[in-house]
Amino acid sequence: MTDVAAARRFVQLHGRLLDRRRLAHLLEGAPAAAVAAAVAAYANPDGGYAGLVEPDVRTLSSQPIAVLTAFDVLGEVGAPAPVEALAWLAAVSDDDGGIPFHLPAADGAPQAPWMRPDPASSLHMTAAVAAAALRLGATGAWVEAASAYCRRAIDAADRLSAHETMYALHLLDAVGDAPGVQALGRRLPRDGRLAVEGGTEDEALQLLDLAPRPGTAARRLFDPEVVDEELDRLAAGQRRDGGWDFTWRAWAPAVAFEWRARLTVDALAALARHGRLPAA
Repeated sequence: MTDVAAARRFVQLHGRLLDRRRLAHLLEGAPAAAVAAAVAAYANPDGGYAGLVEPDVRTLSSQPIAVLTAFDVLGEVGAPAPVEALAWLAAVSDDDGGIPFHLPAADGAPQAPWMRPDPASSLHMTAAVAAAALRLGATGAWVEAASAYCRRAIDAADRLSAHETMYALHLLDAVGDAPGVQALGRRLPRDGRLAVEGGTEDEALQLLDLAPRPGTAARRLFDPEVVDEELDRLAAGQRRDGGWDFTWRAWAPAVAFEWRARLTVDALAALARHGRLPAA
């Protein structure tokens, strides 16, 4: 059984304010406004969010992946997409509607080795951010252009990486394209596990990464008993110190603990969505 008290202690010891606010909202019903305020602390004057909100990026300059993290957290508490962030996304978009995977860090701050600047439009990042924006109820020119870019890129691709597959599913789910989800689902293994090319030996995306929300078209790709097995695996992943861990490369000690605290809140939230979280 999940040890909620141990998980709470782990996040209290290692988590950033953002993840402690998320945990308090999840376990105690603390105000959503406190979570939104913690996200807002990372907002930049240009409308984007400091890369620092994402543990693998230590820069203060705005980054697409930081907007993704901000939107994901705001979605947990039912907050809307800030119009300033949508304007920033439009400003960094290419003419084809896509956004870059990562921008150069203006301050030269450290970042994970795989977070390399690339000005080209990225299906991975565009689908991720557009799906998160749609889940927040965002509308308008940027969302439409980004969604159209993603659909063209998905249709044109001979194959997709693990992360492209995951975020393509999220995007197609968010726009309500059940046939598109089903078509993509035919490429997936029964258990939903996708190895990450270029990652560590054990690094993989799991069913609950591809289809995190019950009742979606993506979730209907998987048999209920397989979902239950994956939830069992997730619950069993709690470590003796109370936290959950990750399988990708740890490149800095402080970053590793920030990630573990974030993933611990993520795991508790996933278990709660499925009625698997015992009382704290």
